[in-house]
Amino acid sequence: MGRYLLLLITILSWSSFLYSQPVMRISVENTPAHAQTKAVERFAETLQSRLEGRLKVEFYSGAALFRDQDVFSGIARGRVEMAVPGTWLIEKRIPETGLFLLPEFYGRGPTLNYEVMAGSLGDHIRTSIEDGLGVKVPGDWLDLGPAQLFSCGEPVYDYSDIRGQPVRVAGGDGNRMRIALLGGNPVVIAFPDLPFSLEQGKVRGVLTTYETVRSATLWEYGIVNCYEDNQYFAQYVPLIAEEFWNRLPGDIQAIIIRTWQEGVNRERDEAAIAQREAKEAFIAAGGRVILPPADYLEGKRKELISQSPAVGEEIGIPLHLIGELRSFVESSGSGP
Repeated sequence: MGRYLLLLITILSWSSFLYSQPVMRISVENTPAHAQTKAVERFAETLQSRLEGRLKVEFYSGAALFRDQDVFSGIARGRVEMAVPGTWLIEKRIPETGLFLLPEFYGRGPTLNYEVMAGSLGDHIRTSIEDGLGVKVPGDWLDLGPAQLFSCGEPVYDYSDIRGQPVRVAGGDGNRMRIALLGGNPVVIAFPDLPFSLEQGKVRGVLTTYETVRSATLWEYGIVNCYEDNQYFAQYVPLIAEEFWNRLPGDIQAIIIRTWQEGVNRERDEAAIAQREAKEAFIAAGGRVILPPADYLEGKRKELISQSPAVGEEIGIPLHLIGELRSFVESSGSGP
């Protein structure tokens, strides 16, 4: 009798889901003015329009629902259906994602990121994320842009100027170790807490992007310099809770994938424009930009790459993947 009752409850639960309107809560940490927030909000609005009556889409920005560092547990507990956190936060849980934080990417632009994700390494990373986090990755990753070393007070002219100084990173052991190898003292601070930390003088430098600085007008909190060293190319990964995803009809899944993918190229173009405009806004607000010589960056990359195996071991990246990445970089001829 108990087995039949359990079966009946399961059938009723599925029926309730199929014939009611599922709710898809989408969480991002960035402020409403941020390029990533705008892109994900546009996705949510388009999806709501296309699935009106079949899916209710709720969008939350500014960490109103979860901070990105906490959203993984929210997904696991069924308290949010979708999030779009940065690779630097996923790395802690899925070490393979930390490949993009290794020195091989230091001083470069987005091309190498795209090429890696388009190949077998990208397939491996995507599968690792899905299996490790219990999620569906519905499409390509969104761009944030190149992360630079911003600072308060006097400009940074080379890394000796940050020796022993606290430098904020958003997360990721790869970021933390790179700053340490360059002489700084990395401190992990969530973005919503950053303005207060700057006001309190807890950090001297900040590893972030022009757009992130602009979105929160961080120059009002003392960020007045940028050492434009392209430390890594920051991206955001779309994650949909697997349990929620598997309960959706196939046609709704297809619409979600199509809607997401339609917005990716537009977002990437907008992200690049946003970074340029944000740089102009930073300069207009009195910010100073220091451009390291290309040969200096290349020399630093060679120095840092010699530490890639140690960095990878600390992160937990299998050594053979680092070897595959190195071979790929050497064979692809990816430039800056």
